[in-house]
Amino acid sequence: LRDLQGTTQLAGTMTFSGDTWKTTGNLNATGLSMKAVKVQRFASQFELSPQRLRLTRVQMAGLHGNAEGEFIVESPLAGRRYKADFRVGKIGLLDLSLLAGLEKVPFAGELGGTLQATWLDQGRQLAGVAHLRITEAPQEVAAHALGQQLLPIHGELNIDLSQQSSRFDRSFLQFGQTKLQFVGTVSVQGQSNLRIEVASEDLRDLAFLAPELKGKGSLLGVIEGTQSQPTARGSFVADNLSYQRYQVDHAQGQFAADRRTIDLSNVDLVQKKSRI
Repeated sequence: LRDLQGTTQLAGTMTFSGDTWKTTGNLNATGLSMKAVKVQRFASQFELSPQRLRLTRVQMAGLHGNAEGEFIVESPLAGRRYKADFRVGKIGLLDLSLLAGLEKVPFAGELGGTLQATWLDQGRQLAGVAHLRITEAPQEVAAHALGQQLLPIHGELNIDLSQQSSRFDRSFLQFGQTKLQFVGTVSVQGQSNLRIEVASEDLRDLAFLAPELKGKGSLLGVIEGTQSQPTARGSFVADNLSYQRYQVDHAQGQFAADRRTIDLSNVDLVQKKSRI
């Protein structure tokens, strides 16, 4: 928080008796900024004692959106346990990417939904649930005065979070004419098993991954294995496909990949009257 700037006002009362004490009041902040991200207003009621720090009726306006909820720290002076319960609306993805230091994220959208989580210091014993919606926000680029062209994105993320893994249920992202659907588990330490389905009417939407890729296509696959040794397998179909100086009218086949190799099998290529 060393880059945080703004104005904060704190008003309240403190009561104490013997070895016990408690302070309660209101916290208000305006004109907060950090890493080019601005929060116009932050307000909450607070209660602080050796047993608990509790921020309730949290109201925030900033990041081109708003948030409300509560934040609790059990045993704030030692052995801290955190609990957050928030509802967010129209938070800018570009604001979040700037805050996280991900300036090159090529999407513009607004984030809304609910997030509940508990954790210890350093993210230990993290557990939570998130139900988030992303809506297109083409005006976000102009709001940040960016000269680059960014893809509007929309989608839905339903996630069960833990320190070791994240499980996605009925989640999807769509940018331009490309839709990515996924369900399953991504694990940091154990085995992952994530089923993905991609359908694109314009592969140029993937220019941030393959700048010269054109055509349309679909892919159905599974990502498995550990973080250090991931594997992927599935099938693909593409039409009017071109990449750099290569071009085919139709391509389909199966694939299996790991960090070192990609194996293609049952591949069918058609170019005009030629077929392989």
